[in-house]
Amino acid sequence: MSTTFSDLANSVDPEKGTALIGTRQPLSGAAGRTQQDKNLDTLSPADFKFASDASDTQSIQRLIDRLSESDVHGKVVRLGGKHYVCNTPIRLKDGLTLDGEGATLDFRGVPHQARTRSMYAAATTGDETPLNADAEPGAVVLRLPAGLALSPNDLIKVYSDSRFDDRTGTRVGELQIVRSYDSASGFLSLSVPLAYGYAVSEGAKIIQIHSLKNIRVLNTNFLGPQISNEIGQAWCLSIYGAVSPLISGCTFSGTSYAEVLLIDCLRGRILGNDFHGTDQNNALGYGISFANASRDCLAQGNTFFDKRHFYSTNNLAGYGIEGAAAGVVFNCSFLNGKMHRATWFDIAETSSGDAMDTHAASDWITFEGNTVFGSVGTGLNIEGANSIVRNNHFDECERNACVVKNHTHHSGSLLFEGNIIRNCKGRGLLVTKDADSGKGGFSFVTVRNSIFSNVGTESTSAVQIGIARSRVGSDNQVPRVLVTGLQVDAIGTALEITGTENGAMIADCDLRGAGRANAGVMLISRVPGALVNNLRIEATGANTTGMYCASTANSILGNLRVYSPGGSQGYGIIIQAFAEMPTDNLMIHDSRIDGFEKAGSLAPAVSYASIRNLNLRGCTSGFELGAGNNNTAADIIGP
Repeated sequence: MSTTFSDLANSVDPEKGTALIGTRQPLSGAAGRTQQDKNLDTLSPADFKFASDASDTQSIQRLIDRLSESDVHGKVVRLGGKHYVCNTPIRLKDGLTLDGEGATLDFRGVPHQARTRSMYAAATTGDETPLNADAEPGAVVLRLPAGLALSPNDLIKVYSDSRFDDRTGTRVGELQIVRSYDSASGFLSLSVPLAYGYAVSEGAKIIQIHSLKNIRVLNTNFLGPQISNEIGQAWCLSIYGAVSPLISGCTFSGTSYAEVLLIDCLRGRILGNDFHGTDQNNALGYGISFANASRDCLAQGNTFFDKRHFYSTNNLAGYGIEGAAAGVVFNCSFLNGKMHRATWFDIAETSSGDAMDTHAASDWITFEGNTVFGSVGTGLNIEGANSIVRNNHFDECERNACVVKNHTHHSGSLLFEGNIIRNCKGRGLLVTKDADSGKGGFSFVTVRNSIFSNVGTESTSAVQIGIARSRVGSDNQVPRVLVTGLQVDAIGTALEITGTENGAMIADCDLRGAGRANAGVMLISRVPGALVNNLRIEATGANTTGMYCASTANSILGNLRVYSPGGSQGYGIIIQAFAEMPTDNLMIHDSRIDGFEKAGSLAPAVSYASIRNLNLRGCTSGFELGAGNNNTAADIIGP
């Protein structure tokens, strides 16, 4: 009998203790099990905690390690809603779910050092491998050396020492998925074709990233390491080289660089989390960052308070992260977020500050359905091609509401529609290239059906497409522009379009503002072939010009209502020309100019202009045709 009791009390031998106790649910049809099997239904860090542990980190890590080595309970770590003090980082494993069930992981005791990671998962990175030189753009099957450690669903990056086609941009390190690899022949099959435009040369190579699968972090509160910005980067949760990671229902606070960082991840999902800055030092970083070649990732329904940056897409090459190498963040979406009191909101900030001179940091970014309130800096800053900014609400930004830049010359597009921008002290929208380096520019820009209210300053434009007028040169950067359906109430100039190659279409807009010198309420400069139709332009300043056009040859301006309710001593419309880019063959027709001292003026360098069917009754003086060749006016009502 004593031996039996001793066996039951044994907590060391797995064939004794609870393995000898039977149990069954008191329900019809229930099967009998041992108590040991029943205990495996619920595992917690307490099952792996020893008195000698310095903190809760060790017991949590033991639980993760043991679950990753077995199929027990579906590899789910349940923390049971408790508060855990962690003084060292925790490493997640492949295929594992961590469900905090409301638990708090307190990493505030993590030692202060650069690049601290509180919780992380990192894939194994292989070597650089030469790629065969005869691989064609659009290829699915490539040849690599035989015997590599590659498996289906592993991630790889493809590199070339040649530039890529301008239609796709200078992409480096685009993420690809291994569909199959024959270790005997070296033939590698990709799940998608090699991107069109790759210039594969003898210097081409791949970098192997052995991907993690289905890592999930749920319903957990993170108190991040209290590391000042001067010490270095810190991450609350970082995942490198994973397919379909999910972070949902969590709360993050208190890191200096990023609370959630996905590096080289595919189809990552960050859903319904809260991000908080705790004080000035600990709110300097990002809430969410998609880095390097992450693609097809989604951040949706997240809420942010007092962060310097809400989101970012970054290039973290050289940051000392396992396997991190440069790449382009591609096809990521930021949806339905609520953002309060951020000092900046960045998409595509680069690690060194000069990557904008070499390649775009993001491509095919969607920013939709978000609310950005009280940003101390710019509301949204995107650097990359093929972006969609749609149905967002920006309010009380201390600087610009939205800035979109593309550093790949004449590549990609921008769609900006359905947005509401209110009470911003800078521009409501700035679409440009890098004004200092002169590089970049979109091939097509569409801005439509948006409202700008109480936006801009006396010296800026509420909506500006193109670099500043004072910097416009012969290198035009937005070949095609469509602007329609805007309502703009500006402090200064309402709409400014400068430097396009193939014209612009501006239609059905209501523009109001005090204007500024040499700009007016609306400015079109160096835009040949412009088509301007059905605009209402209201000048609110005492000396405001309604519309200012410079070097707009072969343009047609029609169905305009340009007026100054309080009476302006300026011009209704000024047509100017720069010496290197004349304004010839311009037509103004079927329009009304009202309330100005002078209805309009053609500069001496303007020739072959046609002024037809204007109503100038509310102006003191008429339209000055200037000294150019063959300028004509007909059917003018008024002075």
